[in-house]
Amino acid sequence: MKRLALWGLAALVIVGVVAGAAFARGGEWVPVVATPFDTPCGNTAVHVSFPVNKEFEWDTVLPDGTVLIKITGSFRQTFATDAGASVTVNVSGPVKSMFDPASGSFDFIATGQNSLFLTADQATATGLPQVLVVSGPLDILFRGDGTVQVNRINRNTITDLCKALGAS
Repeated sequence: MKRLALWGLAALVIVGVVAGAAFARGGEWVPVVATPFDTPCGNTAVHVSFPVNKEFEWDTVLPDGTVLIKITGSFRQTFATDAGASVTVNVSGPVKSMFDPASGSFDFIATGQNSLFLTADQATATGLPQVLVVSGPLDILFRGDGTVQVNRINRNTITDLCKALGAS
């Protein structure tokens, strides 16, 4: 179960959030740190990198302990497979999300174009692809127990990156 919760919090990786750096600076806007990583698309490993990262993050702790995370700027991700397929997308958001440390829940709230990464179980439960790009208003709650609740998404703007990469 804890492993699923970590996947739910992978939304933090989507936008390269490194909250510690922001907290250390007292709530000022700081550059977003994004480290390349691999994610599954079915049985295919997808390598995610960041050719353009000019995003900035501002975090603040609200009176109830919830962390408000704002991210803005320019951000592009490249998704590639070992077979040579690749796609680069502009996923600059912006993002205004909430993290509840007490429950481990992360409410990913965004507009513009954003990417999402789901576990196979989360994809099945929501009917969404495992790795996707979506445009428009977005609100997806990643609960601390690993489950996902889709509050708002424009399904007409979803690009299934697994399919686009020929992943299986």
